[in-house]
Amino acid sequence: MDRIPGSMGTGASLFLRIGQAFFSVASLLFMSVGVEFYSYTSFWYVFFLLLW
Repeated sequence: MDRIPGSMGTGASLFLRIGQAFFSVASLLFMSVGVEFYSYTSFWYVFFLLLW
């Protein structure tokens, strides 16, 4: 049976996960630095929740 590209254990899967981590870090940096999003309480709640 053929493997589907992006399924678990393939190189494409690893590339997709690394890309997902990169874009999540970039979006957090943009929100905390770029547009003064830090003033919103819900953002800080989720941010600190992820850190702990």
